[in-house]
Amino acid sequence: MIVRVALIVVVVAAGATVLSLVVGGGVRRDSGLADGAVAVAWALPGLRLVAEVAAVLTVGSLLGALVYSPRGDDGALSVAAWRHSRVAAVAALVWTVAATLQVLFVTADLTGRAVTGLSARLVVNTALYVPQGRAQLIAAVAGLVVFGCAWLAVRPWLLLLALATAAAGIVPAAFAGHAASSLDHATATTSLAAHILFATIWVGGLAALVLHARWCPDGLEVAARRFSAIAVFCFAAVAISGLINAWLRVGSIANLAGQGYGSLLQAKLLALAVLGGIGWWHRQSTLPKLADNRSAFIKLAVVEVVIMAATIGVAVGLSRAQPPGALSVSDLTPADALLGYRMPDAPTPASFLLDWRPDLLFTTACMVGAWLYLAAVLRLRRNGTPWPAHRTLSWLAGVLVVLVATGSGLARYAPVLFSAHMVVHMLLAMLAPILLVLGAPITLALRALPATTDRRYPGARAWIVAALHSRPVRLLTNPVIAAVLWVGGLYVMYFSDAYEYALRNHPAHLALYLHFLLSGYLFFAVLISPDPLPRRVPHMARLVVLMASL
Repeated sequence: MIVRVALIVVVVAAGATVLSLVVGGGVRRDSGLADGAVAVAWALPGLRLVAEVAAVLTVGSLLGALVYSPRGDDGALSVAAWRHSRVAAVAALVWTVAATLQVLFVTADLTGRAVTGLSARLVVNTALYVPQGRAQLIAAVAGLVVFGCAWLAVRPWLLLLALATAAAGIVPAAFAGHAASSLDHATATTSLAAHILFATIWVGGLAALVLHARWCPDGLEVAARRFSAIAVFCFAAVAISGLINAWLRVGSIANLAGQGYGSLLQAKLLALAVLGGIGWWHRQSTLPKLADNRSAFIKLAVVEVVIMAATIGVAVGLSRAQPPGALSVSDLTPADALLGYRMPDAPTPASFLLDWRPDLLFTTACMVGAWLYLAAVLRLRRNGTPWPAHRTLSWLAGVLVVLVATGSGLARYAPVLFSAHMVVHMLLAMLAPILLVLGAPITLALRALPATTDRRYPGARAWIVAALHSRPVRLLTNPVIAAVLWVGGLYVMYFSDAYEYALRNHPAHLALYLHFLLSGYLFFAVLISPDPLPRRVPHMARLVVLMASL
């Protein structure tokens, strides 16, 4: 059955890719180019399809090993988890090869030459300095690391490292495509990165579930319910991020109704709606009856995988089609191109307070963080467990500070006014972390999450407890390490070219803000956290660390 399903998936994905390339005009070439350019125009989307399918299978198999599979007696990988890890390793190796070949074909595509006519220096320059080539280089390196981790893993922690590395290898492609040419390229690239990442988790998780049904039939019910929770979140993230990105690219409903890009986008939206309907049917019908009728669930899951394969093919075609709302270079001033939005007017108190420009990543994180915290508090209240109101107020105030720092007029002026940037820096590195730490989110999670009754299938609470007792967390909560990360980051940022690079590069800018927030949270957690940390530092030592850091 597995082989037959795999063949159907390959045929459907390849057919959808070819049809999408024809409809979207992704293989058109000017007559003046070399004959080999036509072959490159077809080979490049084919390699991209192989790489995306391999990346999907890599991430899904890692989820299968970590989330679906039972643990061994001593916490080691079970037989089912070992099989998932082997599939992840092979898929990661295929991903690496396909990404490496894409560097060659991207070079040929950009220069209009045949692959055989490329010089080594030209290929290396593409891999290092051209965004499309650099994204594939990162993917190739990530795939190689994932291969090593998945092949050698005997315990879950190495697979966790592989999963994080795989995610890091998937995201850069979002910053090298059509989205990067949008006027609001910060929102466009962030939404596309979220779209790609959560789609990969969703599709890969379902593919791994189909494999898991064959390898571990007794654990299918547990795996299916866990995937159902993941799928709901991924569907919402894929739908919202996809709609945002689509609107930024087409610009109007009239462009959506056009030929080429608009037609492919309509097909993708239709597929998303169908997949949402199938997911709803799973939760209403097949999941409640899974113990008595597994075949109905598996058959519908296979149909879902086939539709997802066709959607991946359409996505490959979209990546080669020209969006109708794309801007030309002449439409942008140098400041617009650098900032990713129109240059703001001279600052006033009103513009700082009212001229908001929410960042998609941080706004979403703030909304999700507030919702999860309040949901946990409500669960405790329903169970009759009290939770201090000042903890809730502190957490919500910290979330609000992050939202103001990253989305208000301060954030709009931060790239052009160093004073505004420093205010944002202080809010993210000092005020917000203190408020968030005093909210005691770890304690709240440990009280609200149910304990796992079956030790073979550790839940979220068990993962949190294991993380708190892990060596990396013990190292990070060392007061000296926390202080070095918090203070040392300032010197690295402002006494090197890192700050200027972050101003010119949106992913680096996001990483800068994340570093401010996370390093600040870690530092103040060591000093004042009410949460249970691996080590408790004496009060006098905390005072010494604080004074030395200042």
